[in-house]
Amino acid sequence: MIALGKYDEAVSGLRGVVWQTGKDSKTRAFTLISMANALCSQEKYADSKSCLEISLGILYKIESEAPVEVAEAYTEISML
Repeated sequence: MIALGKYDEAVSGLRGVVWQTGKDSKTRAFTLISMANALCSQEKYADSKSCLEISLGILYKIESEAPVEVAEAYTEISML
């Protein structure tokens, strides 16, 4: 949806995924990054920042479990 420019639909779908995932799961962290990307494209920077802050907190906790995936997530965040 994001690639198609359907940001509202993307954010809505991603919110559903966030609520279905575990509080500190990597799926939730990556979903929040995608949501931040969509929100940034809509120029909703405060909401995007909130998603990224939550994601960063999760990534910090799982850094030792999945270091490569976390590094990739940090790279993606840096490109927003």
